[in-house]
Amino acid sequence: MLPGSMVVLATMASAAASAASELLLGHAPAGPAAPVFVPEPWPTLLLSPWASVLAFVWGTLWGSFANVVIHRVPRGLSVVHPGSRCPSCGHAIAGFDNIPVLSYLLLRGRCRRCKAPFSPRYLLVELLGGLLSFATFIAAVHVPLVAGGAPGVLLWQLQFALCLALVVVIFVDLDLWIIPDAVVLPMAGVGVLLAIVAPEQLGIEWPASLGASAGGWALFAGIRWLYLRVRGIEALGLGDAKLLAMVGAWTGPVGLAWCIGAGAVQGLLVAVPMLLLGKSIANTELHDVHGDDPELGPRPRRRAGASPSAADAVAAPEGTTPVAATAAATPPAARDTQPDDRASVSASASGDAPRGGAPPQPSDDPPGDHAGAASGPGAAPEDGAAPEDGAAPEDDAAPQDDAAPGDDAGDDPDVMSTHVPFGPFLGVAALEYVLLRAQLDALLQAWLT
Repeated sequence: MLPGSMVVLATMASAAASAASELLLGHAPAGPAAPVFVPEPWPTLLLSPWASVLAFVWGTLWGSFANVVIHRVPRGLSVVHPGSRCPSCGHAIAGFDNIPVLSYLLLRGRCRRCKAPFSPRYLLVELLGGLLSFATFIAAVHVPLVAGGAPGVLLWQLQFALCLALVVVIFVDLDLWIIPDAVVLPMAGVGVLLAIVAPEQLGIEWPASLGASAGGWALFAGIRWLYLRVRGIEALGLGDAKLLAMVGAWTGPVGLAWCIGAGAVQGLLVAVPMLLLGKSIANTELHDVHGDDPELGPRPRRRAGASPSAADAVAAPEGTTPVAATAAATPPAARDTQPDDRASVSASASGDAPRGGAPPQPSDDPPGDHAGAASGPGAAPEDGAAPEDGAAPEDDAAPQDDAAPGDDAGDDPDVMSTHVPFGPFLGVAALEYVLLRAQLDALLQAWLT
């Protein structure tokens, strides 16, 4: 996404939030609900500190499974088979090394057999899963019980499922510049279905859910079409439109407006300073993944003095994919902490094939995944150290063939014309609304009154 379009979206979302809030939040708040009788032992069990601990553990299990989805689904691979194995030595990872968080810490992030390092991202995603499960448990189960209401155990699981889907979207988009259809489209359908059969769980009726889902998709698809027609470049991807369809189905018009507005503002606050400093937000460069499509505009130039990174444009040797060529030019120390799943990208599961020719196919021997084949969630890391040979010498400068004649390589890049992945910012904003919905709705209502 172009940062310039973020400014437009932030303005539009502010107006949309006002209109949606007047319709959905403008009524006078109802009085406190009457206490609900909950038979024992449920209050004692659910209010026990151990319940919160178990909620966190439950989240780490599914956070580990999310690591599998992040790696395998964009490549069209099964999330069940084959089992976990070290990508460096190929050794199968034992079940006692598949314990989320704990195994990573005990093994110090390395394979037990060959001592090759795993990416710390796997620990991060597992911890995020645990924290999101804990937060949604407190909001949906603990707080209502303390207030004298009924515990929303089903609501906890539904909110956690949405949060986990958003985590998957964030990390896939950062790695591959795609948002997998296999995640967002089924979740959008589930959101609309829940609004039809159980609107009390989502807090919105089905017309609001369906309208927000269709409206979110249509807004971004329309902006993309307009930019292509007027400027000849793609300002937004259709993956972002599908992500908004999922968010709108689950949160309604107010949540959709918050997601767009907060995502655009937060994106500007993070992206512009990083681009000015010559830093990359994504783990790969857009053109390396999707090819040199004229609709994407020219490749970005690296600022003078900026160190080479995976985001720099690197010419792909004959017979290799652009992403693999980028990884080959990355220093070994950087590759040790980068996930292997940036090579041999296939976007077949995302619905949007990479531009610039036929999509690269997954390797016949893909890196191992951070999950056990038979045990489901609770998998161990799959990423190991990349081979140390084949690295480009440190004093070799990255090619600057993309610079136009007469351009000074030390000039500041055109920040407002540089693509940044918008999906992660939309995902973070959606997480904020799911976790802080009551507070954000109250702020919007106070703002309007």
